[in-house]
Amino acid sequence: MPYSINKTFTVVPMVAVAQETINFLSNALIIQVSRERPTMTIKNEQDALIECTPAVKILLDQPLTIYSLQTSIIFPTDIKIEHKGFKIPIHVGAVFAPLSQDTYVSPETPVNVNVVYAIPTKPFTIDYVNNDKDVIVNADNQAVIVEDHQPDQPPKNITIIEFPTAEAEPTFQVDEEDEELVNRNPPVGVVPAGIVQSTQPIVSTQQFVNSKESPILTTLREEAAKNRFRNYGRPIVVQSV
Repeated sequence: MPYSINKTFTVVPMVAVAQETINFLSNALIIQVSRERPTMTIKNEQDALIECTPAVKILLDQPLTIYSLQTSIIFPTDIKIEHKGFKIPIHVGAVFAPLSQDTYVSPETPVNVNVVYAIPTKPFTIDYVNNDKDVIVNADNQAVIVEDHQPDQPPKNITIIEFPTAEAEPTFQVDEEDEELVNRNPPVGVVPAGIVQSTQPIVSTQQFVNSKESPILTTLREEAAKNRFRNYGRPIVVQSV
């Protein structure tokens, strides 16, 4: 069932499909999501691996009349489903209406349906990150472990620029070229080379720990969460026979 439905609409193909040729699965574990196709690999209750496509069941407020096996309809562009706290955003690419295989559909003999299924036609992703907390299921005793600890981030080096608060003043330097006469020569005043040089900033490098994470660190954390949760989602899926 949908968690949220986008308010934008588009035209998508709708296909009438014999419901006897479709296998509906709901109690399954997600093993892997394909990056090239709108499919995912699941494990059913018999521990069999099955490649399938997620589908969103839509209960219509009013019956939809079908005049042909394939047509085009106006449908929401995006639907998000939620299962066990995990959100699966689906960009709707097609809609299919399940019919009995002995149903004859034509303009002269239209058929009304009360339920349709929205499916993606492009690769999709599962939102493992935007949940209240990271939850890991321990397969040994089925205990639930709530992970609150965040790893310490390494310190970062930043450049500190310090500007002088005043112009440099002349300094006195003793002429030590002649060691025997070093105490006899008067000190020589060294004048700074103008205001520009005396007010140049001093650059130094220091360690700094930023409270905000960089996009790279966020991506790494998301990938780690995906690896932890990959085997524990249970969405509604549809398998073509």
